[in-house]
Amino acid sequence: MIDTSEDAIEDRLTLDPHEKSNRAWHLVHDPEDAFAKTELTRATCIGTATIARMRRRWRTMKAAGTEPRGQWWRDLRDSPNCEDVEQGQMTEEQRKAVIRQASRHCSMLVNASRFTAVQGKL
Repeated sequence: MIDTSEDAIEDRLTLDPHEKSNRAWHLVHDPEDAFAKTELTRATCIGTATIARMRRRWRTMKAAGTEPRGQWWRDLRDSPNCEDVEQGQMTEEQRKAVIRQASRHCSMLVNASRFTAVQGKL
């Protein structure tokens, strides 16, 4: 049974979002318990849409014979690189791609502001 008392909910509110998600993910794929979406939402402070997404993902993983790794962010996608890269970290290739994209965006903004400034002087 999930403890949905006010004290338990207050304790869960102090968890960071990743801890809340991992707790909900564990409850979604726990073979011994089957909880209603509203029960899971109340117990973990995770939205019903996320619970629904977790359930869909769990069904997909079961069909593929994949075991959950225990962390929602890792189990969210079928990515072979998830094991190697911690959450919030990027590979060197990903980092360079983000830098290139940000650089292009900044260049476009600078060029647009120059064009606007020149038009304003005409």
